[in-house]
Amino acid sequence: MIKAAAQVPDPTALYRIRDGSYAADLLIAAVAECDLRSYFGSLAERPTARELADVLRTDRQAAWASAGATADDRETDWSGRLGDAAFAQRFTAAMDARGPSWVRPSPTPSRTSP
Repeated sequence: MIKAAAQVPDPTALYRIRDGSYAADLLIAAVAECDLRSYFGSLAERPTARELADVLRTDRQAAWASAGATADDRETDWSGRLGDAAFAQRFTAAMDARGPSWVRPSPTPSRTSP
């Protein structure tokens, strides 16, 4: 069914919202020289970059963040490594460290520790 022109919603308001949200990014992209090839090229030989390239080439999981995987670790999937208390603690600490910068604290009633 073809709608009459009067029945089609006008998307102009949505475009204005989108453009307003990205205005600073669009301005920077328009006026700045953003050749980051040398920066990313300098990262190519880092262990993490090599591991990522290996994962993308082989489609196999790898140890978390250049953890220096042993043969046993390579045979265990990433979620299986969470069974190792030391690994799980390091991973949880890393995620907890990132959390405060990504979310605003919500008001919660005072709690006491058990």
